[in-house]
Amino acid sequence: MALPPGPHCPAMLQLFLLSLVTCQILIGVTSQKLPDKFPRCKQEDPNISECIKKAAYAVIPQLKDGIPSLGVPSLDPLKASSLDIDQGQGPIALKTKFTNVSVAGLSECKVSSSEIDLKKYTMRFRGEMEKVTFDADYEMNGRVLLLPVTGKGRCRLSVSHLKGLLDLKGKVLMKKNKNHFDITHSTLDLYSIEKLESHFYNLFNGDKALGESMNTLLNENWKELWDFLKPAFDEAFGAIIHQYSRGIFNKVPFNDIFLE
Repeated sequence: MALPPGPHCPAMLQLFLLSLVTCQILIGVTSQKLPDKFPRCKQEDPNISECIKKAAYAVIPQLKDGIPSLGVPSLDPLKASSLDIDQGQGPIALKTKFTNVSVAGLSECKVSSSEIDLKKYTMRFRGEMEKVTFDADYEMNGRVLLLPVTGKGRCRLSVSHLKGLLDLKGKVLMKKNKNHFDITHSTLDLYSIEKLESHFYNLFNGDKALGESMNTLLNENWKELWDFLKPAFDEAFGAIIHQYSRGIFNKVPFNDIFLE
């Protein structure tokens, strides 16, 4: 699986969401001055989890077009490079490659809860989005419900009411006499969606009748298609969030992120 320089696959996902839930606050600190409209949280706040949840809720919409002064890239649409999925078992068994990915809808992410324990260096976020759309070039070959399928072209997948859970764990890292939060482990679980709608163009080398029939079959069996996609989405987004967040935490001292 190739990881892009920026967020990677169907962020239809990126809770991805959630990567930026954490990072939106953190990146801004590198400027040593957050915009006045950015909420800030104190380490000793007894309600720090609620504070960070509200901060993320307020800042995420501001990331739609990015914040160049803080080095924050555009969140909507989110560009990515590629995602490979090769699964040979189950109702849907396909070798699929997505490239030139564009994901829309992430700026509408709502953080529903956060659990922060700064002494144990753990963070947990839950978030949801009403609709995320994933556009990409694709190549696929395999079978769907025992029927052979092949194709190469453009595709669109739309996920309705996506929910995700992000766990971050770390340890203290001392750099230049200052403590940093070194993320050692991250897990992303895109655990619930209400519906997945998809359309793959140019299936069966452009055979319109066969292509329409296969697209209908995929939409009628969207749960099986989601089961096929989910593990790769979880892994890819989890890797992106881990690398992105870890890089920021390693650069920004802990006390500059969470005020004393």
